[in-house]
Amino acid sequence: MSVATNRITLDPTQYVKVNQGQGRFKIQSLQGDCYIVMTDSKPAVSNRVAHILRSDTTFDFDAHDTNVWVLPREAGTQVVITEWVGGIGSNQFAYQTYYSAYADGVSVSTATPILTLYNPPGNTQLVELARMMLSADKKSTYRLWITADPTAIIGAAFMPVNSNSGMYCDSPDMNGAASTATSYDTSKMDLVTVIIEQSPGIIILPNPNPERIQFTIPAGTYLALESTASTGIASGVLEWGEVI
Repeated sequence: MSVATNRITLDPTQYVKVNQGQGRFKIQSLQGDCYIVMTDSKPAVSNRVAHILRSDTTFDFDAHDTNVWVLPREAGTQVVITEWVGGIGSNQFAYQTYYSAYADGVSVSTATPILTLYNPPGNTQLVELARMMLSADKKSTYRLWITADPTAIIGAAFMPVNSNSGMYCDSPDMNGAASTATSYDTSKMDLVTVIIEQSPGIIILPNPNPERIQFTIPAGTYLALESTASTGIASGVLEWGEVI
């Protein structure tokens, strides 16, 4: 994520686009009132269907999916723009494409892999975990691991999640050509979190503080979900966002 602050002298003869991307966005008028319009296309200079930014006041936008256009009411008006580009703003997933992968009805015995995500080295999209959903027919302990060592994932065959996402997974439920890992070498992994489920039930675990905790899945990284139970059936869903 990068943050850029710029001062712009506005043109009273036309609306000017002031955003670079679609992340969090702050605009302050240093002098003079302005019209602000959010739309894909440039508005006509006569357009007055707009927000009004008063002199020496500030607008603060969460992530948005269009352009921001500004027209001053008088010549010489200046605004200061601060924009969060290429990462999350104050709303973690608002400008990301949302994807998920699941594994359903996996037979577990002791430590059993449920679902593995893989962000390949060639993926240039920023990937951030959103939440997990877990269920089992008996009391289970789920562990989420992360690693960049491919030898830690044993017996898996990865396939693309879909034609648009840059992520891969090992779930045959997502792609019939995929194969679930047979085991994990956790000595080569870092433990992310542990979830204890008192079955029967469903646990939904979101990011507890998305404004401060950014769970990025870097390129070349595996995210591995396992269930520990004596015997039983377990399911899991991992959901994430990829920056557009």
